Amino acid sequence: MVYLLLPLTIATAALAGFNLVLTVGLIRRLRRGDDHSAHHTRPVPELIPGTAAPAELGPVAGRTVVGVFSTQCSVCPEQLPDFAEVAREFVRDGANAVAVLSGEPERLDGYRAALGEAPTIIEDCGDGPMGSGPVNRGLRVRALPSYVLLDEAGRVEAVGLSLAELPLRRPVPA
Repeated sequence: MVYLLLPLTIATAALAGFNLVLTVGLIRRLRRGDDHSAHHTRPVPELIPGTAAPAELGPVAGRTVVGVFSTQCSVCPEQLPDFAEVAREFVRDGANAVAVLSGEPERLDGYRAALGEAPTIIEDCGDGPMGSGPVNRGLRVRALPSYVLLDEAGRVEAVGLSLAELPLRRPVPA
């Protein structure tokens, strides 16, 4: 009987050690933000085309492009200049642009500077995921950055994880 217990104890200890190594590796990866699987979920945000814009966004009049960014998103700073350019074109063409910013309030100044004057900026800092508040929850954002295109009637026309996924009627900056 003792001869059976020793190998079982060694096998159990080896499995526990292997489990510990995998768990530590997963925790490190998640802390570094290497898990990009959230960026492949469709549709993001989870808004259905044809539905009204969420009330949390405020009154929406006319065609509007919405960009959702967070200071805790590693990809968001790269996307701000492209969104700023699209926002300038929308405003120049008589449409609207809205940037929803969340995360650490003390880091939002850099985001505002990168966006410039074209988009209307909504600060949506709260206690939700990635520092988001009620606007992000109303838009049902699940990954960042996220984009929403609203038609002239204030209804969701398209959603996406990149500007290229939206039918903007103009080429997106490369």
